[in-house]
Amino acid sequence: MQRITTTAASRLPLGVLVLLSAAVLHGRLPASWHLPWILVVAVVGPLGVWSGVQRNSPARSAGWHHLAAGFTIYCLGEVVVALDLLLVGPGHWGKPAGTAVGMLGWPLMIRGARRVVASGRTYLDREAMIDASIITVGVAYVGWYTVIVPQIERNGFLTFSALASTAFWTLAVLVFGLLVAKALAPDVTSASLWLFAVAAIAGGSSAAIYRGVEFDHAWQSAPITRITMGIAFAAIVGAAWHPSMRAVTSRERDVRIWPPVVAVGVGVSVLSTGLFLAALGVLPAPEVDVPGMAASALVVVLLVARIGLTLQAREAAKSEITRKEARYRSLVEHAFDGTLLADRDGVVRWGSSNTGMVTGRGIDLMQDRSLFEELDQRDLGRFVEEFQRCVADGDARIRGTARLAPPGGAVRWVEYSLVNQLDNDAVAAVVVNYRDVTDQQHVRDALVHQATHDQLTGLPNRQQLIERLEVVTTQQPPGHAAVLFMDLDHFKVINDSLGHHAGDTLLVAVAERLRRTVGDRGTVARLGGDEFVILCEEISGSTEAVSLAGEICDALDATVTLGAHEVSAHASIGVALHTTAEDTPVSLLREADTAMYRAKEQGRNGFVVYDGSWAASTAIRLSLESALRRALEDDLLELHYQPIVDLVDGRTLGFEALLRWSGDALGGPTHQTLTRRPTPLEVITLAEESGLIYPLGEWVVHRACADLAHLLQQAHDHNLFVSINVSGLQLRRHGFGAVVHEALTTSGVPADRLMIELTESVLVEQSSAAQETMNQLRRQGVRLAMDDFGTGYSALTNLKRFPFTTVKIDRGFVEDLDGPDADSGVVRAVLGMAAALDLQVVAEGVSTEAQRQVLEQVGCTRAQGYLFGRAVPLDDALAMLETTIVRTA
Repeated sequence: MQRITTTAASRLPLGVLVLLSAAVLHGRLPASWHLPWILVVAVVGPLGVWSGVQRNSPARSAGWHHLAAGFTIYCLGEVVVALDLLLVGPGHWGKPAGTAVGMLGWPLMIRGARRVVASGRTYLDREAMIDASIITVGVAYVGWYTVIVPQIERNGFLTFSALASTAFWTLAVLVFGLLVAKALAPDVTSASLWLFAVAAIAGGSSAAIYRGVEFDHAWQSAPITRITMGIAFAAIVGAAWHPSMRAVTSRERDVRIWPPVVAVGVGVSVLSTGLFLAALGVLPAPEVDVPGMAASALVVVLLVARIGLTLQAREAAKSEITRKEARYRSLVEHAFDGTLLADRDGVVRWGSSNTGMVTGRGIDLMQDRSLFEELDQRDLGRFVEEFQRCVADGDARIRGTARLAPPGGAVRWVEYSLVNQLDNDAVAAVVVNYRDVTDQQHVRDALVHQATHDQLTGLPNRQQLIERLEVVTTQQPPGHAAVLFMDLDHFKVINDSLGHHAGDTLLVAVAERLRRTVGDRGTVARLGGDEFVILCEEISGSTEAVSLAGEICDALDATVTLGAHEVSAHASIGVALHTTAEDTPVSLLREADTAMYRAKEQGRNGFVVYDGSWAASTAIRLSLESALRRALEDDLLELHYQPIVDLVDGRTLGFEALLRWSGDALGGPTHQTLTRRPTPLEVITLAEESGLIYPLGEWVVHRACADLAHLLQQAHDHNLFVSINVSGLQLRRHGFGAVVHEALTTSGVPADRLMIELTESVLVEQSSAAQETMNQLRRQGVRLAMDDFGTGYSALTNLKRFPFTTVKIDRGFVEDLDGPDADSGVVRAVLGMAAALDLQVVAEGVSTEAQRQVLEQVGCTRAQGYLFGRAVPLDDALAMLETTIVRTA
């Protein structure tokens, strides 16, 4: 029962305290105060009940309103009796009239109590009503023989007041029975109901005591009746005011009285009327104990009804259980998932009818057979272990997936759960729920394969390779694994000339050859582009790794047909050995990659084993890259200018801009890693490999144009030009033409005063993007020069495919012009070709007078080299230009 706390008690109206105080102090009041006290109590009580209902405002208020109205009418009757006795005196009509009025309130109070305690479940409400009626009949029977019969024996008749008091007592017991039945319900803990029960029993006790003393005309001298009635009234008010009254409100519906109870009530009324008339002499007195027989009959009827209700509830419960069992069985039988019950040894004792949908065999073929017979051997051991663990642990709930291998059927994947219900008497088995997830498993396998394999070749990708390398470096001892890093030679040429489809075809062919060549000696993976890695996990040393690299080179040497073309897929291979416990996947790949680049430097189509001494050079390269990046950010680079002269009159026609990197930009002579200043070729190579060539190239273009504008303004020679060297990577990148246009516009230099020098590699790569950039530059008016012409491996006739304006003869051919065995054949050929193509010719590397004279003799009019001047800063170049003007004037 919910405890009435101090806070809740503080909410009770002052009237409750008044009623309780009056009940306790009543015995000490003089007799003249008794009737006024009744008037006070009868007025304060209803007001307290109505105010409590109004204060708490229950959601379903009809029952409370009936209770309040009935209580008010009853109290009104008490007021009538008290006023009559106080003003007129005993023996007047007031007492019978007031008692009759009070009796009119009891049907409303009974109906209100009935609505309040109704649970909404019919059979429970009927049971509560019958139980309360049995108690009421018993109390009425006892009251008849202890109160009514003695009065009949003394007075010979029953007064209306005596019958009314007895009825009041009996009805109070009925209300008490209803409220207690509700208060004792297992799902109810309400202080309000208990207060009502206290009110009912206190009121009934008061009526019983009052009835007893009334026969002796001693009721005015019995304060205990006032005390019990005051307690009853205070409890009623407290029940209405307590907040818990909101929680016990019944459903908003009419609570119908059960017909048998109505019949019993009618019978009691008829019997009571007959007895009353017999007592008055209107009817002859019965010769048998009618009240005793009637009470016994009523109890029997009520007990039979109670048993009937109990049986009805039991049948309803059994029907509900049967219905739920049928529903659950239907759900299990027709569910997508299957269910099996197995004993602790794994023998199937029961299974749902849909078992065959998954296993391929119906439950009739599986029952009383081992559950493990259906499992694939690859998963059998694990499943048996999990099943035994489930049997040993009463709280185990195990989930997993396994493969089924039914006889004559395809392997199926199932997702299962094992639940130990061996200690549950209703089941007494291990419950195996499972469902077919074969399609989901195939999708999952496909997704895993896509995540770990290259989509074009089907080879493992970088992710899977790293995972395998992680296992090798952490779980295998050093000395038994090697990594071969392979990169195809000139693959970009094939992609640019024949298209990406041809490149993809070549990659697929290379992957297949690698599979056949490597076999089970290692794992072949594709990192991306034309890069492949072979991981050998069981080798005896470098000899075996080198032998495999040679086999790969031989296997790739055979031609591959790409449409109308046949090409050879040569490759450069770097080999790195797992030699120390400190090796990691990243370090092995880095070492193999470094060795692969060494193989490319040594002529390609070969292999190189990584040497640990290269670590120092790698550190130098990283420091150089860092220094170059810092120099670009801090503007620490500069351009030096070497003159290009006219051999006829000695005039300076222009300058070639050459990149220079000062010692300060490198960090000074105390630089931790760099022991010497890198050559321009090393700087350019590093920039191309690191991607710095793009910002470096833009800086060169803008600086050269700005310096040329200064030269044109100071030298007053508008025919001067400046040439700059541009990497093929810059030409192949879209937007380089826009960079040149912006530099020319910003500096105000005419486009034909700028010359861009390119190497013969542009001709070999045949990049469409590079050719489009060259055409864009020529449309702007920029001149293009072929640098180091004659050192490459392209035909001279390819020059007419590109919009060059100038050819620069490589210094190697100029050096051949010295001495008695001077050979000018190549120079003459270049001059003849250039004349035919309307190209200007510049000889590079002229360092002796003899070389200059031969060039003049063969008709070469332009040259540059140490003979005419080294590359110098801009201010020195301007001074050199002014000296040349004075000398030629």
